[in-house]
Amino acid sequence: MVAEEDSSLTNLQHKYSPTMPEVVEEMKKIWDISFPVAAMSLLNYLKNMTSVTCMGRLGSLELAGGALAVGFTNITGSSFINITNSTIGAGDDCVSISTGSLDVLVSGTHCGPGHGFSIGSLGKVKNEEEVRRIKFQNCTVNGADNGVRIKTWPTSPPSEASDITFEDILMINVSNPIIIDQEYCPSNSCNTTSASLVKLSNIEFKNIRGTYSSDFGVNLRCSSIVACENITLIDVNLNGTKTPKEKWEQEKFSTKGSLNGLAVYNSNFN
Repeated sequence: MVAEEDSSLTNLQHKYSPTMPEVVEEMKKIWDISFPVAAMSLLNYLKNMTSVTCMGRLGSLELAGGALAVGFTNITGSSFINITNSTIGAGDDCVSISTGSLDVLVSGTHCGPGHGFSIGSLGKVKNEEEVRRIKFQNCTVNGADNGVRIKTWPTSPPSEASDITFEDILMINVSNPIIIDQEYCPSNSCNTTSASLVKLSNIEFKNIRGTYSSDFGVNLRCSSIVACENITLIDVNLNGTKTPKEKWEQEKFSTKGSLNGLAVYNSNFN
């Protein structure tokens, strides 16, 4: 009985054993399917490696016009990340920290040109993880469209960002040096039927100084439904580059929406 079973198994194996031409043909089919995927993965890896190595520059050539530097600096779903002593020029945010990021430190980093240092954008999709314990320290922003920014989408589902510190930041001719924007809509075609439900709390701007070219040195546009909580400005000194007449007419410090616990210490906005 055992001999008969072994004989049947052997016959079955011989019956389904592919020939060499069949193996080669099957491998060609697999190659045709897998090669484009492998090639794209390799290109994406090389792009990110170039970003990490060049930090927004390729020798003396700035990469601000391309997206090479953008991929490196978009941190999502990561913990205990340090970015230090870097020079980043980008066509978008120099550093963007998004959903699910915890315990991130950015220090000694120069941004410009670009869109500045950002938290977000947050609240674009449901069930986003919280952002917490983020610190930008001893950094410079030069000629960027924004300085330090927190941005959330309007009509966003609930999520949370808290314990965020921007400290020892030098601004050089920056637009919007300090901005919280809970009406973020870069395409100007967003659903604005409801306010953002992203909760922002325990945010500190400390020892931020320099020059700015926009209407507002500080612009806090919070949600009208979920208030910003515990926003603190300490030793913030910003000087506008507009003419004396324009400075007289501009607002310099703007707030909108709901704020619970706004404190300003030893600060000056000219």
